[in-house]
Amino acid sequence: MSNLKNVGLFFMAFFAFASFGKDVPVEDIIVCDGSDNSIKIYRGSDVVWKWTAKKDKTFSAKEHSGLRNRFRGLTEARVCNYKSRKVVAIASTDCTWAIVDLATTNAIAYGYSITPGQKPSYTVMPHSIEILPNDIVAVASTYTIDNNKPERKKGVYFYHIAGDKATKYKDASQCGTFFSMDNPHGFYWDGKKERLYVSSSTGLHRMKVSFDNKENKFNIEEEKVFPIAPLGIKWGHDLALVPGTRKLVMTTYELAISFDMDKEVWVLGEIVMRKDIKGFDPHRDKKHILAAVPKPIKGCAKSWVTDTLEIYTREDGFKKYLHIPKAQIYKARWAGGVLDK
Repeated sequence: MSNLKNVGLFFMAFFAFASFGKDVPVEDIIVCDGSDNSIKIYRGSDVVWKWTAKKDKTFSAKEHSGLRNRFRGLTEARVCNYKSRKVVAIASTDCTWAIVDLATTNAIAYGYSITPGQKPSYTVMPHSIEILPNDIVAVASTYTIDNNKPERKKGVYFYHIAGDKATKYKDASQCGTFFSMDNPHGFYWDGKKERLYVSSSTGLHRMKVSFDNKENKFNIEEEKVFPIAPLGIKWGHDLALVPGTRKLVMTTYELAISFDMDKEVWVLGEIVMRKDIKGFDPHRDKKHILAAVPKPIKGCAKSWVTDTLEIYTREDGFKKYLHIPKAQIYKARWAGGVLDK
């Protein structure tokens, strides 16, 4: 992209967002768009990166056609570092997940959210994905039903994607190690204390997760659960760190609430009142929060998506940030300058 075009895009984005004030960040964002089952990175109103499973060369082989067609209802896309490269971790409600190389737009690891003996089901609904150290991938699935048993299975699937095949594609039929939890939805890996935080319908869970290479098995321990029922709220949904702090923001049906990881308490003085926020991502300036709030869309019955992203600040509340006609956005994240060399 030429310098001239970069300058043009900057000013276009600047004027588009000027109504918020000069201090609003103009930055790339990554979205899950259900209108065409794609992951997109927007710079201003331009799409500068796009991924769909149907165009991913990893899934071009006939044996992967079944998995390729299941990346529908995309629920999570976050930019991560993995083995000295930038990747996008992707989850889909249709039982699938993938780790996609940002440079090639091809998957380097992928699979179904299933346990041994369980068949891929349309009712398996991964909602979030996180890459942990030592080549561990965590996938949160809600409403999971085992086709071979009558009871529901909801929880977190853990996968080890490395070993001597770290750069090769894993077999799509691989199964994960399952940890039961009531409707897990969001993740945050605390690298400082090496703990995984998981939001669920009961609250916020803190877990120890490691992989024993010699025994070829996971060691998973749920250390503590911080309930939300005593606060009069329910269903922990999205989960994100306020950059530069030790505080997490967790959205619920009724509001967004903060949690101090060091003090191990809910911060009741930092509540954001807005119903059912699906995506909520604080910016590194600690002032601006990118929000995806579901609303009715003409011609689309899916009330859990939106075509308009918003910015929240304590001074101005929620204001329109970017309108993408015909989009069906479930989540959106800040992507920074991930595409810049």
